Amino acid sequence: MNGPVEIKKGGVAADEILARISNLSDRSVGTKEKLLTKLNTVMSSQAVTTDGSYPIAAERDYPPLFDAIRKNLVTIEQSMLVIEDAIDRTEL
Repeated sequence: MNGPVEIKKGGVAADEILARISNLSDRSVGTKEKLLTKLNTVMSSQAVTTDGSYPIAAERDYPPLFDAIRKNLVTIEQSMLVIEDAIDRTEL
């Protein structure tokens, strides 16, 4: 995680949106890690892998802002996949 990105008041809208999505991406990774740590002892052992599940490289060329948004969305999607898998594997 990169840590929170500062959202500047009165800044450029694109910068504000990118900062928010970057923060959300970091939160998704943190939530995934916390969940896996807390549920480790009550989960079945077979875990899903996100390697190759979502393409890291863009399928097409995007302008820099949209490429940064796409990369953050990939991180969020990967985190959600692991979180959903952990919940499915939890045996309470």
